[in-house]
Amino acid sequence: MQIGSDREFVDIREAAAIYGGSIAWWRKAVWLRQLPHYKRGTRVVFRRDDLEHYFETRRVPARTEAA
Repeated sequence: MQIGSDREFVDIREAAAIYGGSIAWWRKAVWLRQLPHYKRGTRVVFRRDDLEHYFETRRVPARTEAA
């Protein structure tokens, strides 16, 4: 699987490689339903757009940024 590909969906391993965090963190976030995901049979996959939106909306501004 190519990490830098333009595919719409990525699996947990690819998501961890692209966005950071351990595979265990990603699995726990899926189990707790904190991340938007899809099931393809027994596999869990993520849409890149969903992950981008998820992380963008949870951005915490730095103290030096104007409010």
